[in-house]
Amino acid sequence: MAKWGLIAAAVLAGVTAATKPNATQAAAPKIVNNGQASYLGTTVGNFTVNGVQAFCMQHSKTTPGTGAKYGALSPYDNPSIQAVLYYGWGGPKNIFSNKTQGIVETSLALSHFYSGTTVRANGSHKGALTLIKHGNAKDAPDDNISINGKRTTVTLTTKLSGSVQKSTTATFNASTANSISFKVPSGMKFVNETTKATATNKRVTVKGGQKFHFEAALSSSASLSSGSLAGTVKNYQPLLAKPASSGLQVLGYGHWWTDPTQKVSFKVAFKQQIQYATIKLAKTGTDPVTGTSKALAGVKFHLTKGGKSYGDYTTDSKGNFSFKKDIKTLTGNWTYQETATVAGYTIDKTVHKFTVKATDAGKTITLKANNNLTPETVHTTVTTDEGTKKEMPKKNVTITDTVAYENAVIGKKYTVSGVLMDKSTRKALLDDNGKEVTKEITFTATKANGTIDVPFTFDASLLSGKTVVAFETLSRDGKQVAAHQDIDDGGQTFDFYEVDEIKLHKVDTNGKNLSGVKFVIAASKADLIAGKYLRLAADGKTVLFPVQAGYDAAKDYVATTDADGNAEWVNILKPESKTDRNYFFKEISTDTDHQLMTKAPAITAGDQGRDVPTKVVNTPKTPLPVTGSNEASTAKVVALVAMALVALAAALYMGGRNEEKE
Repeated sequence: MAKWGLIAAAVLAGVTAATKPNATQAAAPKIVNNGQASYLGTTVGNFTVNGVQAFCMQHSKTTPGTGAKYGALSPYDNPSIQAVLYYGWGGPKNIFSNKTQGIVETSLALSHFYSGTTVRANGSHKGALTLIKHGNAKDAPDDNISINGKRTTVTLTTKLSGSVQKSTTATFNASTANSISFKVPSGMKFVNETTKATATNKRVTVKGGQKFHFEAALSSSASLSSGSLAGTVKNYQPLLAKPASSGLQVLGYGHWWTDPTQKVSFKVAFKQQIQYATIKLAKTGTDPVTGTSKALAGVKFHLTKGGKSYGDYTTDSKGNFSFKKDIKTLTGNWTYQETATVAGYTIDKTVHKFTVKATDAGKTITLKANNNLTPETVHTTVTTDEGTKKEMPKKNVTITDTVAYENAVIGKKYTVSGVLMDKSTRKALLDDNGKEVTKEITFTATKANGTIDVPFTFDASLLSGKTVVAFETLSRDGKQVAAHQDIDDGGQTFDFYEVDEIKLHKVDTNGKNLSGVKFVIAASKADLIAGKYLRLAADGKTVLFPVQAGYDAAKDYVATTDADGNAEWVNILKPESKTDRNYFFKEISTDTDHQLMTKAPAITAGDQGRDVPTKVVNTPKTPLPVTGSNEASTAKVVALVAMALVALAAALYMGGRNEEKE
């Protein structure tokens, strides 16, 4: 421990009032006389005791020489002597700059208090007079400290004070030069009543004589236990060295110890005066298909309490929002309603009710809300590649169903499954092999709303006049999530033109097939009479009616019987002006052995690819008999009867049709 000292009639040392001299001080002190010090006509001895400057305190007695015998140093508890040594030469607050002056005037002041020596007020030793003032004031710093007069731990009690909690006042009883410091925790406020300074969550210093207290919010339960606090003033004690001979002066000096030995402590604890509760809402989004859920961020809610708006809240990244209030504020009837959700989910506009009770203090009232993924939907539009809704019934046809989907889950894999339906039967359309016409497309959604094309390629040659409807389903994760299967929906519907087909089977009276017989056909009796027959366009495929463009430049559509006696007109696509399926055919040439059929009978067309031939009988030519002979007359009669029978049979054939094939 560092120490410094002054020799005087009393000795000062840095120990507490209860401290005894250490081992060095307990031994006989070493006295050294360094001669005299003179100032303004006053001369005093200049001594050191154990190497520390000391002062004569009894000017009426003899000055000791070097090596003089003195007893062990002993504490001298005199606050006036302490003050003189504190501010005198060599002291912590030395007021002198000149050593000789300092030794003389410090010695005079010490002798004044120890021996009663008078220093005249109007004298020239102004330094001594200043030291005497300090001695009278006894203002040397004192290391004695206490809080509220106690050196044991002081408990600062707390109580309600308006809208805060407040502790009792603590007074730091100590010299104004002394101080203590400690850390103020968060949750409370330090208030220095003397300086009006405040602090929270920081270190503060309290000086001797200052008063302080602590404050905290009603909700706070903060506490502080200071632990052992030492003052900043070191222990300073006068020490005396008394001579073995009573004729010598008492010598003394001050001794300083750097380690303060006095400690104080206090504690304060606040008790939460307000009880709280927390309202928390947890928002999830669920996929009904997979049954999985996840937290939904960014969903907005509006809350009311007691029928009045309480505010709007938005869920955080964890799908939650919460707020903590005192239970008195929260007690009552509440509602919460979703006002906006995130894309892909269906908003729940239900007004949900809940109640907070006084008994909910200290609890978390957890509200739950869930949104389901907005269900996927599909809508389909079927067309040809050219965008039309109608097609000829031909062998190889492709129609495309454009499936528009909405609310798809981005990144999910989807399957579109389509089947063509026969609107007339309301059953699946079957191909030539009796199988349903289907198509399946798989895709991964890159956006919530989009389209996917589903092409159907099939044989439509037997679908004259038919209407088909494309049914579609949408699936993901192994489950169907949407479908568009409305048999009456126009977008899903596709029509095939009603294409007429007319077939003739040419035979003679014996049932023999006749080849090479040529026919033309007219759409009406008026056209027949006018000689306006159906014609073929230059492409050799398109059948033209008299009312259609290009008719005049086209050639008559002539049907010629083949080796089996069959002739046909196909691909007859009627104009809108023709609403029936009745036609009139006319034979324009036959072989050399049969008579040309002069009558032009009516005939009803059948569906393309399904018409049943109408049998037409030609009468053989009859040889003319010899004129005037009986044989000739007989032959004529027979011929006439035969012709009548043949005509009757032909009329019966031409008036009827076989049933249409399935």
